Amino acid sequence: MITRILVTGFEPFDGALRNPSGDAARALEGRELRREDGEAGWSAQITSRVLPVVWEVAGSALLEAVREVGPAIVLCLGMAQGTFRVERFADDVCRDRLDNAGKRPAQVREQASVRLASRLPVERIEQALNALGVPVEPSEDAGGFLCNQVFFALLSACAAGEVPSVERAGFLHVPSDAFVPSQITQAHVEAAVVAALGVTLEELAEAACSTARASRG
Repeated sequence: MITRILVTGFEPFDGALRNPSGDAARALEGRELRREDGEAGWSAQITSRVLPVVWEVAGSALLEAVREVGPAIVLCLGMAQGTFRVERFADDVCRDRLDNAGKRPAQVREQASVRLASRLPVERIEQALNALGVPVEPSEDAGGFLCNQVFFALLSACAAGEVPSVERAGFLHVPSDAFVPSQITQAHVEAAVVAALGVTLEELAEAACSTARASRG
């Protein structure tokens, strides 16, 4: 059985000519991931989407894609300076910032009242990225712009049972050279995303094996 994966990135914003998150998502469209290892093996295929940097649209566009694709894993990507960051939490904050449509959020909220935890194996992903030799740092703040907004929308939908196919969901910030020089190439970004997905697929396979063993007594 092929596991469906949805990877999303964003279009460029703030005058940048490119966004490495959207570039990586496009490059991985249709990519097949596979590990042959008996019961612990897995086979998966990636579907990708590039989300608009627009307050009123981004979250709904993500959830529409989730319902269309029916993925078991959703990995949202965004760009940040310097390092890879596997986000641990999404907050219900919307900071006063213009989007690509020149609009601000309908309701500005600087202080979080709700915090939702990532549904990815965060520490295992960080270890996998460290093994690749790329810079990684822990993060408990996904920001107050569209990255955090779509992450919160995704986790909220998971918590409410609105996207029943989704078993793992989370957010990865990737380094950007859009505004400052970076030694991280697009190939590094794509390899890191594949590594993060591989770890997540391993965890799903392990859980399935445990369930199967338990059912056999």
